[in-house]
Order: sequence, then structure tokens, then C-alpha cells
Amino acid sequence: MDIRLPDRTGNYQMEEEKRIADKAGPKMIQVRLALDQLLETVADVANDMSDEGTTAIQCTSLLLVVKVFSSTT
Repeated sequence: MDIRLPDRTGNYQMEEEKRIADKAGPKMIQVRLALDQLLETVADVANDMSDEGTTAIQCTSLLLVVKVFSSTT
């Protein structure tokens, strides 16, 4: 005697996936906001490093020019 029960595992799985997706919504928003803030911080740091690099190059160039002119005279 072979008794077959209706296959409800697919239905339960779909319900569980929907529940997980619903719970993940607010967490995804929090992660997105944190990532945006991190990227903004990285951009600020990169900008500061670029400014410092530009200043260092300008100072080095000025010292090189002064050194060249002082050694020729």
C-alpha cells in the first residue's frame, strides 16, 4: 500500500524565503547606508592624500629649482 502525501515542502520553502526577504529589507538598508558612509570617508581620505601629494610635489619642485639656480651662480 503506497500512501502519497501532498508535497508541501515547496510551499514552505517559498514562505520561508519570503519571510527572510522581508526581514532582510531593513538590514539591507542599514548596510547600504553604512557602505555609502564608508565610500564617502574613503573619498575624503583620497582627496586629502591627493592634496598632500600635490603640496609635496610643489615643495620638492621649488627646492629643486632653488638648488639648481644656487649651484649655477
